[in-house]
Amino acid sequence: YSFEKGYGATNKFSRIREHAKRMYDMSDRPKQCERCGYDIHYEVSHIYPIYLFPLDTLISKVNELPNLIALCRNCHWEMDNGLFTLVR
Repeated sequence: YSFEKGYGATNKFSRIREHAKRMYDMSDRPKQCERCGYDIHYEVSHIYPIYLFPLDTLISKVNELPNLIALCRNCHWEMDNGLFTLVR
């Protein structure tokens, strides 16, 4: 993806995120926030952020289940903003 072709920062990794959601949904992992238990809506988050992987990393490596976690919108925001960290 490149900014020259009209891709912005918010959708730069959208295909990787879509693949992560599919992989997580097909797994037997909890379909609720793994931090607070909220079960009406969850987002799939990368524990090790996408942008820290080298650009030539396979999507399957980025989206391995041990690197994915279901979080509610609030917990996802808190993790992304350093209010808590995961220890696995």
